[in-house]
Amino acid sequence: MKHPLVYVAFLVLAALVVVIPIVVFASTPTITEYPLTQSTAHPAYIVDGPDGNVWFTEMESNKIGYINPNTRQITEFNLPQGDTDPTGMTKGSDNNLWFTGELSDKISKITPAGAVTVYSLPTSFVQPNSITAGPDGNLWFTIYGSNGIGVMNTSGTLLNEYNVTGGPEGISVGPDGNIWFCEQNAKQVVKMNINTGAVTNYPVTYAPEDTAPGPDGNVWFTMGNSSQIGKINPSTGAITYYNIPSSTSYIASFVTAGPDGNMWYSLAYLGLGTINPTTGATETYVTPSSSTGGAWGVVTGPDKNIWYTVNNNYSKIGVVNLGLSTPPSSVSTGSSGSSSSSSNSNSTGSSGSSSSSSTSSSTGSSGSSSSSSTSSSTGSSGSSSSGSSSSQNNPSTTTAPTITSTSTTSNGMIVQTDSDGTTTATVPANLTINQIYEVPTKQVLYVDGYLSEAIASNGATIKGLGVINSLIVDKGASLSPGHSPGCITSNDLTMDGTYNVQLGGTTACKDYDQVIAKGPITLGGNLVVSLVNGFQPKPGQNFTIINNESKSTINGTFADLPEGTIFISNDVPYAITYKGGAGNDVVLNVLSKDTYLTALTSSNTNKKLVVSQKGIIPFIRRNATEIITVLAVTLIVVIGIILYLIKTHYKGIILPETTRSIRAKSHTTT
Repeated sequence: MKHPLVYVAFLVLAALVVVIPIVVFASTPTITEYPLTQSTAHPAYIVDGPDGNVWFTEMESNKIGYINPNTRQITEFNLPQGDTDPTGMTKGSDNNLWFTGELSDKISKITPAGAVTVYSLPTSFVQPNSITAGPDGNLWFTIYGSNGIGVMNTSGTLLNEYNVTGGPEGISVGPDGNIWFCEQNAKQVVKMNINTGAVTNYPVTYAPEDTAPGPDGNVWFTMGNSSQIGKINPSTGAITYYNIPSSTSYIASFVTAGPDGNMWYSLAYLGLGTINPTTGATETYVTPSSSTGGAWGVVTGPDKNIWYTVNNNYSKIGVVNLGLSTPPSSVSTGSSGSSSSSSNSNSTGSSGSSSSSSTSSSTGSSGSSSSSSTSSSTGSSGSSSSGSSSSQNNPSTTTAPTITSTSTTSNGMIVQTDSDGTTTATVPANLTINQIYEVPTKQVLYVDGYLSEAIASNGATIKGLGVINSLIVDKGASLSPGHSPGCITSNDLTMDGTYNVQLGGTTACKDYDQVIAKGPITLGGNLVVSLVNGFQPKPGQNFTIINNESKSTINGTFADLPEGTIFISNDVPYAITYKGGAGNDVVLNVLSKDTYLTALTSSNTNKKLVVSQKGIIPFIRRNATEIITVLAVTLIVVIGIILYLIKTHYKGIILPETTRSIRAKSHTTT
């Protein structure tokens, strides 16, 4: 008779033989990327289409495309000439795809069959960016360049424009049925009442980039130049921040609710990340293109997988196969628009050039939670219509702010007042003012001459090419040297606000912004780097953004950018030093992708056991390494027990007939 422990050991061994392959199989979801026909297409926004396909915009190739989740075949449509730089995209209530033209200042729609209709916007609408379908059936979109929110119906008629502040983008519909968007320059997330246009502002710690409704009833948002992601409770206004794992250089761009109950966000030069809305636990996925840009746009596809764009000169569409369901069948849609222009299309049976994937996990750190908001009501409520490329509309134009008065102060400063209440003050190049000037809120001060002292308060901006003996930029204010770009000189600089640096080439003052400091320098505010004039920095180039001509060292650093910090801006990795030049300049050094990735790897945190929000498969995926280790140790122990039992209790084991005969003869002989 067999020993009872033998039965137990064999049952455990059988279970392990079954479980281990399941764990290994489930632990690593397949990540595959499919290249577009044009390597410089720069795909941007990506959405779940009405026809069962995944649609995306191509910013540089002037195309709209989709990928079939079943066949993984890519189809692209050429856009009409002049409809350039397609950027934001959404699925409309009419079952068509609607997208923005950030450079052409147009809103367009494309049917699932590829027919395109273009609607021109009034001249006051500059840089329409993100777009979403509202619960009212209309299209809501951000107007980044002229600080507005536009509303258009699915017939192409412009219904409304609301004036906002601070560079709106990242628009979505919140769980509360209102419109939510980011104001990047104002560092706040904004809720707009869909019926009245009244807004509530939620100040955040960094410039926000995208918003998305979460399964927990909160509004989630990402922040540029930050190592955090946040959420806002629409009912209470409470804001909670969570740390992004591993490195401050992982910058979250877009965010979406995943099919697994987690929030998914794209990470520059890494791939994708997830966060559990309930526990704050995070996980990262390194994509095949992590070394060349990682992921940008991200969406849950109709097949319950995560789809993303690789927005760089490698231009790919990627998918994280979660294995939650089989891809859906294609669904036909009806509405195609009564007026449209024809477009050319081409299909490619793209095979994924790389399908390897790896995952890492860490615990999510829940930061401080706060509640801070201000409410106000927007003024603009008039309606206007836009022109379409394929139908005759009679648009009524909206009036941009105009100069209502110009005056000269007793000290020679020129002050202009606009119709919207903002003011612009100028110290001309040939003027010297030996006075202290406090720049009021919402005023832009140009100093092209000499000013003895300028104090910029919250909401104020200082620009110009002149000299300010003592320059103080308080929190909430900003400094933007030159006239885009240029240099400004100061003998005593205190920077607690935002220093906006534009890079348009390699020559200081001519191509990129610089502060020439001849005396003490105290830093503590934010640094925002942007690219202009089509310039793309190359590895090895460096930019002296503060030229410290004094012999003293700099006091303090920019916020969250201590000496040697590596950060990403506009898809370009930089390292900042406060010891550049002669040893005391602030210099941005452009890094290669390899150097950047090496720095990221060296700063990775240790993995920790993370429990998923729901489901055994997500749990196994998150903790595969730990689970496999436990199972392997258990397997070794079980095998040891079996061998021990066989050795010490062989008399109770039923042996094969041949073995029993041999032993019987042996006993008889004895």
